Amino acid sequence: MCDAFDIFRKSSDTRMVWIASSTDFEAANERIKLIAAKEPGEYIVFCQATQELVAVATTPAPKNVGPP
Repeated sequence: MCDAFDIFRKSSDTRMVWIASSTDFEAANERIKLIAAKEPGEYIVFCQATQELVAVATTPAPKNVGPP
């Protein structure tokens, strides 16, 4: 059972950058939503105890709305 999670963002050169930690999975997901609203990308949640990947979230970049 996991009681602590690490949130990482995949950088443009495919490295994983640590963003934050959380004591519960729902809070980690909410944190990703807040961060991704400002900085879209791929986010990964790991369980600290097992070092297992427990979630992946990819948020697309906002579409350019307006004249080209």
